[in-house]
Amino acid sequence: MPDSSAAGAGPSELVAGDFFSRLHGAASIRSREQRARAFADLAGDMDTAQVQDAIARLGTLRVADHDEVLAQLFGRWGEFDSEAAMAAAEALPNTSERHRSVSAVLGSWIDKDPRAAEQWVNALPAGLLKRAAWETLIEALAINDPPHALALLQKLPFTWSSGGQAVNSIFDAWVGSNPREAAAYASQLPLGELRTAALDRVGKQWARIDLRQALAWAEAIPNQKFEVQEFGSYGLEPINSVLRRWVETDSVAAVRWLEQLPEGDKRAALISSACTFLRSATATPQVAMQLAQLLPEGAKRDEALQEFAQQIASEEPAMALMWIRSESDPERRRIILSGILSEVSGDDLHKALEFTGSLGPTGREDLISIQSADGRRGWNLADPATLAAWAVRQPDNQPFLNSIAASWVTRDADRAANWLQTLPAPARDKALSGIIEEKLFRVPVNSTFDTVSHFQDAERWIALLAAGSTRQSAYERLAERWLSMDAESAGKWLNISPLAADVRERLLKAKPR
Repeated sequence: MPDSSAAGAGPSELVAGDFFSRLHGAASIRSREQRARAFADLAGDMDTAQVQDAIARLGTLRVADHDEVLAQLFGRWGEFDSEAAMAAAEALPNTSERHRSVSAVLGSWIDKDPRAAEQWVNALPAGLLKRAAWETLIEALAINDPPHALALLQKLPFTWSSGGQAVNSIFDAWVGSNPREAAAYASQLPLGELRTAALDRVGKQWARIDLRQALAWAEAIPNQKFEVQEFGSYGLEPINSVLRRWVETDSVAAVRWLEQLPEGDKRAALISSACTFLRSATATPQVAMQLAQLLPEGAKRDEALQEFAQQIASEEPAMALMWIRSESDPERRRIILSGILSEVSGDDLHKALEFTGSLGPTGREDLISIQSADGRRGWNLADPATLAAWAVRQPDNQPFLNSIAASWVTRDADRAANWLQTLPAPARDKALSGIIEEKLFRVPVNSTFDTVSHFQDAERWIALLAAGSTRQSAYERLAERWLSMDAESAGKWLNISPLAADVRERLLKAKPR
């Protein structure tokens, strides 16, 4: 017998029913990328009435990825009647749904009548919706009319966070089709962040297509200011974008080009930038050494060499061990070995430690380090247990013990505590002092809970101090620091602390009011 409900259903209801059946299937797809493609195909065969019916019914259902599905429906509606769809999208009460649906309708409107869509965006009141609508419009126009898209972008307040995607949308395809025209437009922009971002994107994309042409263009830009940046940073001149691509794809040729540059600010700045770029490339000992030697002799060269050694050891331990084996200069060997020791573990670490015997007493002081000489960059040791077993057998080993302890407590506090208690009391107290000082200096302030937990953890390490006077002094400094940040919870701790009653009273009287 035929189903009477199906027999009485109209075409809109039948298609809408099929839509929700397909929606259920799409929502069950685990892959985010495949699920997004399935959602994009859902409304492709629906007419205006069917879309409106689906939108109305969707509002009564609990559906995963609800905002995305709703936006797809509104985008389909916009293909038929952009103004009506936009009016309905603007009326949505939920801010997230409204912004996504407006963006979807606007995309359809731009395809049909970009001038009318632009007029509508221009007439919007200032606010987040208008900003989002401008970005949608600019990204859509960038495909076929990048000069106009760029002109519209110039009307908006530009920041790297909000405008970077629009710059990418405009210049990526533009450089692909006509790099010289794109570069000319970018160069003609007024000085400022937008021009900097545009030139950076042109250099980056052009270097992917034709590195030599991109390099010639970037070098010819007038009035560039070259300054040496801190290690890990690089300048904003467009030539840096080209150089980065070059280092990542052919570091040997890039370093060879740097070598032939005349002495001066440009050479110094680009060599410094290249050291930063090599961190994200596949480095070899030969290139790493060649590039590091271009830096001025001193702390910066040493830091670069150590970080290159860390990078190579983390990716290719065997290659790093061959490097240290072939290095004949004692000072360079010490720096390279220091980088390797922090990154390798197990058998590779045992092999690396064999090279420590070739170092003189003065070459062993900073052999195990957990931060750069200037303190700007820190790291954990990959295998503190193996290093600890080695360090306790070494003469004058306190610096080793301090570094190992400081790193180990952040990786495995329980094992670190057990090891610390096996050390002689004076050595243990010195290692603990560094841990405690760090705990009292770097205190999280995200929430009261985090602050209290942090100070309670600091108390754990103070309790391991062997010397009574040192331990009591550390408890007092803990109380003072805690009281300065959270007097209420610190006062509660003081009442049950190991401190004497007169000391507790003195500290409470001195606490901030």
